[in-house]
Amino acid sequence: MIVTGGNDAVVKMWNPFITTTPSLYLQGHQAPVLHVVINHKKEQVISVSKTNEIRVHDLNTQVCLQVLFKKVCGLGNP
Repeated sequence: MIVTGGNDAVVKMWNPFITTTPSLYLQGHQAPVLHVVINHKKEQVISVSKTNEIRVHDLNTQVCLQVLFKKVCGLGNP
């Protein structure tokens, strides 16, 4: 499987042998998705949006398990 994110704020999973349409859509982000990672051991997809929202999706149930927000600190801020 190949996982992609993009400007449409949707995480898509692709079968590398069927390139015409994604096999799975994981929705929930409100901003473009910049990073995606597959955790094969736990069968999860972790995605990060432009607004620093982190989502953990279960691949079997296609349910969002957790939503986290990354706080961005500037220089001099703890």
